[in-house]
Order: sequence, then C-alpha cells, then structure tokens
Amino acid sequence: MTLRFRAFLVSLCILVVFVAVFTLQWQLQDKRESVAEMRIQELMSQAFSSVVIAAERDALTTVKTLSSTYTDLGTSMGDATIKEGLLDVLGVKHDLDFLYVLTGGGHVIGRFQPDELMTQNSQPLRDLDGVLFNQVAGLRWQTTGVGYWQREPLYLTVEKVGSNDRGVRYFVAGYFLKSLFGELNAIYEFEASLGGVVEAVPPKGNIRAKSELKGLITAPINVWIDDQSSQSYRGVPWVLVSIWSVGVIGALLIWLFVRRSMVDRLRDFVQQAHDIGATQDYGRRVKLQGEDELTDLVSHYNAVVSALEYSYNLMAKANLITTELIGRVGARPDDVAGQVFSPAGIAQDEKDDLRQSLDMVAKLSDVVERDTLDIYYQPVVNAESGDLLGFEALCRWLDPDLGVVEPAEFIALAEKSGQMTVIGKQMVMRACRDIRKLHGKGVSNVTVSVNLSLSQFIDSSLLTWLAEAIKASRLKPEFVELEIKEYALARDIDQACSIIGELSSLGVQICIDDFGLSRLSLMYLQRLSVKKIKLAKTFADRIASNPKEVAFIEGVVRFASGLGVKVVAKGVETEQQLYILKRVPELQCQGYAISRPIPPDELAEWLLINTENGVF
Repeated sequence: MTLRFRAFLVSLCILVVFVAVFTLQWQLQDKRESVAEMRIQELMSQAFSSVVIAAERDALTTVKTLSSTYTDLGTSMGDATIKEGLLDVLGVKHDLDFLYVLTGGGHVIGRFQPDELMTQNSQPLRDLDGVLFNQVAGLRWQTTGVGYWQREPLYLTVEKVGSNDRGVRYFVAGYFLKSLFGELNAIYEFEASLGGVVEAVPPKGNIRAKSELKGLITAPINVWIDDQSSQSYRGVPWVLVSIWSVGVIGALLIWLFVRRSMVDRLRDFVQQAHDIGATQDYGRRVKLQGEDELTDLVSHYNAVVSALEYSYNLMAKANLITTELIGRVGARPDDVAGQVFSPAGIAQDEKDDLRQSLDMVAKLSDVVERDTLDIYYQPVVNAESGDLLGFEALCRWLDPDLGVVEPAEFIALAEKSGQMTVIGKQMVMRACRDIRKLHGKGVSNVTVSVNLSLSQFIDSSLLTWLAEAIKASRLKPEFVELEIKEYALARDIDQACSIIGELSSLGVQICIDDFGLSRLSLMYLQRLSVKKIKLAKTFADRIASNPKEVAFIEGVVRFASGLGVKVVAKGVETEQQLYILKRVPELQCQGYAISRPIPPDELAEWLLINTENGVF
C-alpha cells in the first residue's frame, strides 16, 4: 500500500466526518431561519428601538430646554440658573442618568446624577474626563450617539451654544447604555450587548437580533439582542463531540496500519527538519534513503529551505521595496498595481491592510502639508503650592473619517514617511507663538516644552530650524524646553552629550522624558547638562499601591536638586496621587488630576477660571 493510497484513506475519513458535521449544522440553521424566528428578531429590534427613541427624546428635550435658557438669559444668567437647581428639575423630570453643563475649557458649571446610580456604578460618572470631553468638544453640531467614558458606553445627546467671545457651553445629557439594556431585559426578557463585547454567534438555540446605534465620533455600533426565554438545543454539543470522536478514532486506526518503517522514516525527516529550523542553518539539507512519495516530499522541503536561504540574502532589498511602497502614496492605485514591486500573491486582506496604511500616510501627508494638525497644552504646576510653571505641547490628529488617531500611531507613520522634521518645525513654531501671546497678556515666566523624537534629535538640521523658529516667534529661548526620551539618549550617550551641548548653546532648556526606566538613569543625569527630568508614568501609577514609591521619588528629587535639576512627575491622574505628591518638596506635577490638555484658543479662558477660583 503506497503512501498516496494511505493519504487517500485518511482524507476520505476526514471528508466523511466533515460532511456529517456540515449536514447537521445546515439542518439546524434551516430551523433557526424559519419565518417565525425572523419575525421574532424583527420584534426584538423594534422593542430595543422604542427604548432608545424614548431615551433620545427625553435627552433631546432637556438639551433644547437648556439651550433656550442660555439663548434667552445670556451666559452669566444661564450659569446662575443652572446653579440654582435647574439641572435637578430637568434630570428628574426626564429620568436622566446624567446631565452636565460644561464650559469650552472643560470646566463643569453644573451636574446632575441620581443618588441610586452613584451607588450602583463602581466608578460613578463624577466628572467628564479628558477623553470623553475631547469627543464632546470635537463635535460641530448637536449630536446623539454612543460615546465612552473609562470604557463605559454612554448614550449621549450633546448641544453646543455660544462662541469663544461670549463663552462656549456644552450640554451633555444621556444614559448609561447598560441602563437602557436593563430596561429592555426587565420588560421583554431580552438581553442586549454591544458588538465586539460578546461573540457574534449566539448561544445554542437562543434567538438573536441585531440593531444599530450611531457612534458619537465613530462608525455605527452594533447591538446584539438575545432572547433569554428561547429553548436551547442541549443535545447538539454531544452529537458534535461524538462525530469528532469517531473521526479521531478512525484516523488513529488508519495510522496504526502504517508500517513501522514508514513511521521511522517520517520521524527521521521531522528530526532533521527540526534541527535545521532550530539552528537556522539553512545551508543544510534533509537526507533520506528510499524511493517513494516521502522522498518527493523531502525534495520539496529542501527546495523551500533553499528559497529561505536565498530570501535571507534579499532581506535588505525587501526593506527597500517596502520603503518604495510607502514612498509612492500619492500614486494612482492602477499605476501602483502595475509596478514590479506590487505585492501580487499576498492574501487579499494583506493587500487591504497595506492600502489602508498607505491611505493613512496620504491623509497624514495632506494635513502636514496644510499645517492642520491640532496642538493642545497640558499644564505643569508646583505640586506643593500649585503655581503654574509651564505647559507641554501635545500634537493631536482629529480626522473626519478616522476620528481621533492615537499619537503613537501617526507619529510612527510620520517617522516611516520622513515627515517628523516638518511636524517638529510646525509644533515648535506654533507652541512658541502661543506662549508668546500668553506672555503678552501678563502671564510671564511660563515655559513651553516640545517633544523630540529620535530622528528629530539626531537630525543635522535641528539647530538651524530650531533657532529660526524661536527667532520668528520672538520668544526668549529660556522659555523653550525640549523633551528627549531616555532611550534616545541611551542609544549613543557620547553623541547625546554633544547634541545637548549644542542645543544648550542656543539658550533652550533640555528635559529627559520617561526618566528612571534604565538602570543607568542616574549616570545619564550626572553626564548630561539638562535642567529638568520627567519621571516615567509608572512611578505615579505605583504610588497608591506601594508607599515606598514616594520615598524613592523624594530621593530622586533630592539627588537631582543637588545637581541643579528640577523633577516632574507626569501621569498624575487622580486626586489621591496629587495629594500624596504634595508632600514632596520642589516636585512639579503634570496630569489629568491638574488639567486635561487644552486647545490654544481656550488657554486664556482656562487661566481666567483657575485664577478666579484661587488655583493660581
């Protein structure tokens, strides 16, 4: 009996098993797709839609009432009316889960949330954090849809009134999405869940319907609705297990009929192939005695090893081809597909991923060319006194199609496509100009810090364009601070010392970002002429769980002070972290516990609000 015939028997056995499984699945699917079941699915979707429509109507009525109040009374009188209890009246009347009135700078004028919800939720919606506020502030018209707060889905209705001159106000009303789901379950015994949270395939026998909710700044979001009262097919899993067991046993029985010599030869082949893969010695070849189908398989395997050996020699060329693909973003799709470097032969999904990446690089190139990347500023304050010391400039990209693109994602794309130098020039120029405006309004002695990537740091033209940007903005160099990641310095400490010395000659300040992640951090601090260090966010994260972390931070501050270096603790997210760090003398802090990142046109309002509240 030849190897080919044995393989045919195994294939036939597996085919029989699969035919039986697919036949059973087809029969069950035919039952579930009956006319009665589809009617139930339609009724389930209608029931969920009625709950959502009622909630949306109540929230919309509320924000319209607030908008009319501000339009009729003006900003100041409208704020006074809110503080007199209007939100509680509207919230109770329309049975809302939460109702917020916010300024354009994210300051909460008034809030409403029932006490019972405060106790039901492990993390009550006490405040809109920066992520959710960015979703609200990024909208240009009244919108209703699903947003997220600390991974909690919310069904929001948002309306904006006023202008920057008269004072912007955002009205945010809505419900925790799980409360709408709970209402659906209480009335109809239907259980709803967001798409992606659970498997798209319902439990065996459960009837599932699909509905759709509009995303606040994303694509529509699927909601799955399960009928918990529907009967399940409890016997099906055992049938499937039995079928697969019979298939496995049949395959094992066939294997037992294979001659011992064939088993030994297969084992020898696998062992030699394993040795080649483990040692990555692709110059070797598998050697096997005999003349049969297995010998042909060995020949094919040796051909694959030869191709792999050859591909290792072409890795450098492959990298160049990849760079060429990214560099031809602006080319027409038809033109790109016709080139030699077209990835014909890869899977279709890989082609789509590549095209999506290229399209994103094209979008990024367009916004960089038009200088339309957003810039936000996050304050840095003295932990003990609360005095404002400066701002960190943060680059943001809000695309109409992609939504909010994470900084790490588009910065990586900019690095690959060679656009970081242009982005750096734009960031420094705009940051210096905005801080210069604050100085002109009497907010003096406030610095601005800008992050430099590794490619920007080692760019030979850095000194030239940096000096030109500072000169054009008419901002004194000592108010400009450059942040450099510790890993970029560790790459070549001697080169880093030379570059930092040249930058210091311009009069700018140098800060080591993400300090403390290397075992040689203190050595870098002694060798480099820097004025400030920013501790990695992990230090602030460990404060609550490890009291010794504060003592370590205090020790770093004392050591750095002896060298004339200031220390900043970044990533201070909670009031508890801020309270603990206030006990460390001369420590500076930055994070959401102090303020979210602020757009430039709201800096003046933010400073005015915090000054009036006695913060500064």
